[in-house]
Order: sequence, then structure tokens, then C-alpha cells
Amino acid sequence: MDQDLYDESLSVKEKRGTALLVYAILSWVWIGIMLLIQLPNMFGGKMSAEEFNEYKYTALKPINEDTPEVFINIIKQSIEMAEIQNENFWMISLVSLLHLVIGFLAVFMMFKLKKNGYYLYILYTLVPIILTLLMYPMNTLSLFAIIWNAVIGGVFVLLYGLQLKRMS
Repeated sequence: MDQDLYDESLSVKEKRGTALLVYAILSWVWIGIMLLIQLPNMFGGKMSAEEFNEYKYTALKPINEDTPEVFINIIKQSIEMAEIQNENFWMISLVSLLHLVIGFLAVFMMFKLKKNGYYLYILYTLVPIILTLLMYPMNTLSLFAIIWNAVIGGVFVLLYGLQLKRMS
């Protein structure tokens, strides 16, 4: 099998293999969904003070005396994180957009069997983790975001890593 990868008569499609094709498609679908979420948010712009107060009111509205403390804390944490995100709206939005571009390019490079795409993909996986660590206080929600990104990103880094033999 490995010797087949060096056979010049094989087409790029045959060298790429089905697994790499599936991983690339899954990655592009995810990046596309994130782009469809990110772009309208960017065009909507930063929330005004009035809009942010309305957001806080809406978030806090369901709380009553029967609401468990853990849910109250999560709602308060989400408001705190939203406030940080709103205060740093353009920086976070541009980094997020750049993050998606890096991801798209990394997957495209691996799809074209370029090993450097894998290393760029590792950077793509680390960006949201680093951004979360730098921008947000460590709480339940930021810890969840870090773990989510580390696990999902780590799985794809591993899967793509298993395909490195196909890349040059």
C-alpha cells in the first residue's frame, strides 16, 4: 500500500484516498457553517449599550427562585463573556475570520497532498483555544469551549496525521 503512494502512474485522486477526502469534506462543511454564522455577526456589528442591556435582560429573564444556582452561574458567565466579546468585537471577529481562512487553506493544502497543510491545520486548531485563554476569564463556559476545541481539533489532527504518508 505505502509503495503504491509513490507510484507515478496513480492519479492524485487515487493517492489522496477516501479517508482524506472525507476528512476534507467534513472540515469544509464545518468551516462553511462557521463562516455562515460569523459573517452575519460581523455585518451586524458591535451591540450598542441599549442592545446589550436588552441581551442581559433576555438572558436573566428566565431566572426565578426555583432556578438552580449552577444555571444562574452559567447565565452570569455567558453574560460576562458576551460583554468581553462585545467590548473586543472587531478584534475577535477578525481573528475568527482569519482562523476560518487558515482552516480552509490548511484543508485545501492537505487535499492537494501538501504536508505543510497539516502543520497549518494544527495552528488552526490552536487559535480558538489560545483566543479563549487570552480573552475570557477561566470559568465553566470557557473551560467547556477549551475542552470542546481541544477534543474535536485533536481528533481531526490525529485523523489528518494518519494521512501524512499520502502527503509530500
